Amino acid sequence: MSAQPDHYAPFFETTIRYLGGTLSAYALSGEPVLARLADELGQLLIPAFDGTTSGLPAYSVNVET
Repeated sequence: MSAQPDHYAPFFETTIRYLGGTLSAYALSGEPVLARLADELGQLLIPAFDGTTSGLPAYSVNVET
């Protein structure tokens, strides 16, 4: 199933659930693939900080772009 165009995901929820969960799984298992996946997701989330004057991330990220 692919994401819909202009579909947004909440930044905070994505960070705590997906990124945090992947990092926790890596900490428990030591599986290098989990560290790689967490790094990839973190890199995808960085653009949420672009264009904000406060330095805080945008509320949501576009999962298509």
